Amino acid sequence: MKKKRCSVCGFRFVPTKEATYAANEPQTVSEALKKSATVYTMMDCPKCGCQQALSIRFPRIPTPVSAAEAFKGVTAAFKGLNSALHVSDEETTKERGEG
Repeated sequence: MKKKRCSVCGFRFVPTKEATYAANEPQTVSEALKKSATVYTMMDCPKCGCQQALSIRFPRIPTPVSAAEAFKGVTAAFKGLNSALHVSDEETTKERGEG
């Protein structure tokens, strides 16, 4: 892993998974209602103890539904719609006296 340099004391260190943590950017109440907080991966400098931002954590994007699952859902929806339309057609023909 690449070494990072402390912006306060200049000490060079290698970030470890055990020493990193997540920190949110401070927000006002109105900002919190409008957008989600920016989350940073942080680590404390081993020499002076100040916080060092290593990277920005972006929110996860939900994985799309597989094509097979989407097709099953659409097929079931059309079957339900088709049966509902079929029943309504029978009812209208009975009301007209055609069937």
